[in-house]
Amino acid sequence: RLLQERNKKSETSAHNAVVTLVVGDTISFVLLAMVFLFLVRENRVRRKVEDEIRTLNAGLEQRVAERTAELKKSYETLQQSEERFRQTLDNMLEGVQIIGFGWRYLYVNDTAAKHGRRSKEEFGGHKMMEIYPGIEETEMFNVLRRCMDERIVQSIENEFIYPDGTKNWFELSIHPVPEGIFILSIDITDRKRVEEELKKHQEHLEELV
Repeated sequence: RLLQERNKKSETSAHNAVVTLVVGDTISFVLLAMVFLFLVRENRVRRKVEDEIRTLNAGLEQRVAERTAELKKSYETLQQSEERFRQTLDNMLEGVQIIGFGWRYLYVNDTAAKHGRRSKEEFGGHKMMEIYPGIEETEMFNVLRRCMDERIVQSIENEFIYPDGTKNWFELSIHPVPEGIFILSIDITDRKRVEEELKKHQEHLEELV
């Protein structure tokens, strides 16, 4: 009887062991299957995301290329416009000067250089005070300063005395611009001389009368 009971317990233990192994294997299989399915899904999601990123990158690169081409075209157009504008200023009969906020010459055309009896190269990068020492003490400079500080249009007829003592008259129109001030100058020396001659002639006639 003891042998039978021991055999029965052994069979029960073996059965329980088999059930435990089967259940454990089943759980392991299910877990592995779930992990596999998860990995497959993650792989698909990752591929989808990578495809979307590649698509976005391609679209972004295309937009960047298109925008770069547009900017290049705009820059070339701007350069052409600036070149035409500069040529127009260079060929003007009136003198043109652009002076920065630090009183440094930014642009001088040929006529303005001729008015100053200098070459254009002599003005480039220099301040007015360096080209014309003492100019800051003149009434003309006060008018320029008023336009520079108050940003309002100014005009003046100025008698300019050269280092050799000779004089010329210029009509100046001064305008505020983003860079500083824009000066348009017209040589009115001949007109002034005629006016002086007429004035002298009128005074002579009055003396005779």
